[in-house]
Amino acid sequence: MRGGGKTLETLGSRLKEAADAMGASVQEIPGDGACQFAAVVAGLPGWSAGGLRARVVDAMLEDPTFEAHFAPSERYGSWEFYVEAMRGPYEYGDEMTLTAAATVTGRQSGYWTAGDRTSCDDMHLARAPQGSRR
Repeated sequence: MRGGGKTLETLGSRLKEAADAMGASVQEIPGDGACQFAAVVAGLPGWSAGGLRARVVDAMLEDPTFEAHFAPSERYGSWEFYVEAMRGPYEYGDEMTLTAAATVTGRQSGYWTAGDRTSCDDMHLARAPQGSRR
């Protein structure tokens, strides 16, 4: 795993054990700012990370509840700035984009990061086996 250190190795090992117990698979997604979108589309034929990102931003703009739940921060001072930033190819996704991605794809999945919360050193996708409704 990238990011180094025993902590990441331990997290990756624990994730693999948990996934094995559920009959799921683990796939490492390189941390590059598009990692959340790449993880979501990893098991969706015909989708790309960039294509999903564009649809996610459009979905957030179409549904006023996303703006209603937006909380300005030092990084994203306004809804308009946040949305424009999320259109960028290397802007890290967050809980809001993950929620919108589930709506856009019609699919819920579990995603874990094995890095600190300020970067996406490693993102792992745990996907249930085909035909499973987990």
